Amino acid sequence: MAGYNPGGFKISKKKVKEIIIELKLDKDDIKSVKRNLKNVQSTLKNGDMQLAKVILLDPLYIACFSDEFDSVLIYKYPSFLISKYQLRLNQYLVCSNSYWPKEYFSVEDDIILGENASKSWRDVICYVPLFLCNEKQEVFSINCISKIFTESEFEHFEESIKKYMDKKPNTYRDGFKTLIKY
Repeated sequence: MAGYNPGGFKISKKKVKEIIIELKLDKDDIKSVKRNLKNVQSTLKNGDMQLAKVILLDPLYIACFSDEFDSVLIYKYPSFLISKYQLRLNQYLVCSNSYWPKEYFSVEDDIILGENASKSWRDVICYVPLFLCNEKQEVFSINCISKIFTESEFEHFEESIKKYMDKKPNTYRDGFKTLIKY
């Protein structure tokens, strides 16, 4: 099922291979990555595209918005990505999100439920297409991003980052563990 704003991104096996090499993954983790590529590709293509932002460099922290939780999650990524993609502090990006239904489970501890949060989900996985996809880097520029999202969405995103950092200042997820453990 596609998100209301699907990104339509296509995974780059070359970029995934570069990540595997750079992170020096062991054989078991490489098998997990390969096993999960279909799920990752599905999220990149059909997942709900939302705002993301570089909030800290070295270590690289990226805030990813989830409209279903009306909040952000913070992901930590390896520092080699900073120079590879010429990332800057406060640079806007996009993320593609996939959700896990609540069913009998509680919402994950690191998630803050915003005012307009859906009650249907317990977790979200956010991928940053810039790191995983074939699209030209211009697709991820602020000029393109500002055509997708409204000014009020940017404002709400900024407020959500501040709220999250105030309530959960030292909380983050490993950005590439989701690639392995989807």
